[in-house]
Amino acid sequence: MMSCLNLAYPEVADPVGYEQAVASYRWGMRVDDTGDGVQVAVALRKLQGVVNRLVVAPARRTVELGVARAGTWYARVPEPGACDFCLMLASRGGVYSSETVFGQLGGYHDNCRCVGIEVADDEQLPRINRELRDVWRVSGSRTLRDFGLALNTRREFTGSDNPLNRRVYRLVDDSVRAAVERWQGMDRFYEEVQDVVEDKSSDSEAVSVAQDLIRSAHQTPLQSDVLMWRGVRNWHTTFGTDDLDNLPGWEDEQERFTPITSSREVATNEFTTYGKAGALLRVEAKKGTPGIWMPTNGSDDEELVMQQEFLVPPVLL
Repeated sequence: MMSCLNLAYPEVADPVGYEQAVASYRWGMRVDDTGDGVQVAVALRKLQGVVNRLVVAPARRTVELGVARAGTWYARVPEPGACDFCLMLASRGGVYSSETVFGQLGGYHDNCRCVGIEVADDEQLPRINRELRDVWRVSGSRTLRDFGLALNTRREFTGSDNPLNRRVYRLVDDSVRAAVERWQGMDRFYEEVQDVVEDKSSDSEAVSVAQDLIRSAHQTPLQSDVLMWRGVRNWHTTFGTDDLDNLPGWEDEQERFTPITSSREVATNEFTTYGKAGALLRVEAKKGTPGIWMPTNGSDDEELVMQQEFLVPPVLL
């Protein structure tokens, strides 16, 4: 149950000052004086952003003053379609105190419609803040760039512009779904498929599964750069060396299917923990990389879905 926060009557912030408003207006009108319709549109867009920021500034400031006076916490709630920077701030939850609220959250960019709220604890955080915090944690993000890539990963996975959308897309091709489920089989059939692509086997069923997976992977390439992870149980075997100094600049064309995951936790717990020389690989998969989101096209088994696996096909030589 959400706890109740008894707040004192707020200290209402003053409206934006005349000098600030005039300076912002002049900045918005500072475009090339060519009479070009494009420049007029640029000025209009800048002024719309300025007006939006100045109108809501007193309301935002009122919340900040309340936090500073009450010693509570401040959280940023993002608008639909918010930029990655605002989503990153929102992912931190109610961690901004009276000492940090003005410096770290007191600034809003033009056209930003995010709002600040006062909270006493995590139970009062809106659902979107909690979900964004989970994205930051599960993806293993460390920087804004990491988080942006992680949000792209979620957009790719759900087939939606909204990274928190719970809808996941499925390919309509039944043969692909059957191939994915066969790969995921508990009988480790994927090993037979790997042998096929390495010319170590000619099993007819494995050949068919490999062909369907490769065909599907090239039909559904990534639409943006994403952040992924891969755990290996023995990095000596993976890279063919015992010397870490040999790894910078290392390149290889994978002749096998390569599973990666959007969850750092999965990559760490399921692979590096039990290996002889386990390693966690941070993977930046580039736009255009072929592959298949396994949870959205295969089994509905909860354990398999939680793996968040993206299967990259072998390089076709």
